[in-house]
Amino acid sequence: MPSLLKSGDRFWKCWNSKFKKEVKSPKLINGLTEDQRAEAFADFSSKTCTSVNDNQSSRLQRIYHDMLDMYKFHVDVELIESVTSKMKRVKAA
Repeated sequence: MPSLLKSGDRFWKCWNSKFKKEVKSPKLINGLTEDQRAEAFADFSSKTCTSVNDNQSSRLQRIYHDMLDMYKFHVDVELIESVTSKMKRVKAA
């Protein structure tokens, strides 16, 4: 019964230590909040990752799309059934 006889201050101190969530101020890095850092990163990336030569950029983009087509394949129910039927029983996928 002694726990029921706690003083109000001690009770609330205990309650808050277990259940109250602290409100944290946003962390600053280089004086910027998280949203400002995201914006700064986007600006930096757009300036850094732009092509100096438009012809080279177009050529590389075509190569990328051509290579991307090589990695695409068609998955359908028959393919999945065929593959799963060849799996050994009582084994993890």
